[in-house]
Amino acid sequence: MAKRSANGFYNIYNKRLLLAAVALGVIFVVLLNVQSWRDEADRRRNQVAFVLVKGDLPPGQTLTNANIEKVHIPLEVGEKLKGLYPWSNVVLGQTTVKQLVVKNSLLRKVDTEQMFMEPDTTGMKLGWRTISLPVDSQGAPAGYVRRGVRVDLYGAIDVPGEPAAKMQLIIESLEVMGVGGQAGGDGRRSFRSVEVQVPAELVPKLLEVKRRLVGRMTLVVRRSDDLAMAYPHDPSRPSEGGTLTRAVWDLLTSQVPVRGRGGLGE
Repeated sequence: MAKRSANGFYNIYNKRLLLAAVALGVIFVVLLNVQSWRDEADRRRNQVAFVLVKGDLPPGQTLTNANIEKVHIPLEVGEKLKGLYPWSNVVLGQTTVKQLVVKNSLLRKVDTEQMFMEPDTTGMKLGWRTISLPVDSQGAPAGYVRRGVRVDLYGAIDVPGEPAAKMQLIIESLEVMGVGGQAGGDGRRSFRSVEVQVPAELVPKLLEVKRRLVGRMTLVVRRSDDLAMAYPHDPSRPSEGGTLTRAVWDLLTSQVPVRGRGGLGE
């Protein structure tokens, strides 16, 4: 019971009833929270947690709370999405991605795995070698560059006595055995190198080209049946590709020492 006093306030006479009401209110809130927790637990029991990427992740990026978040997917849906990376496998600050992962996508297992594949050398000619050459992918026909295509390579080679290296044809019609690089921010593949097949005796000369190279080579794709060349390796066998151009060969046989131009391999 409460009665208003002379000063305008109410005096509580039955404090037990008040305490009981408060206790009942607290119990109600606790029971409500417990029920909500049970409902949430039941819901989560039928779901699986995966990783949602908040922003584009470049290769080598470490996973943190700043760039990923946990998302729950119904169990029956998650079972159909094979290959997704479970949230339980993430070690924040340690797990890294090995390839570009775009914003708002679910992380896949292959995104965090370094792929090691046994090299396929069955397509190599006997007595030939595969060599990796640095390539500038800016403007390169990315959609065409793959194993089996033929390419011409251009580059700027340091020329003693000249103020600047000039871009020139280095070699023609080489067969591509592989491409090295990674996906760029726009999802297009960014080539850093190309692996080509050449006769064994040509390898030392191409390594010298790499040493004198200023920057990277520019790659040009040709039709697979276009075997016309100014400098074929063997004129009777145009399918074997080309050899170094006369101008490049003259540079390599020059006895004048090469200036330090910051070329690859120096």
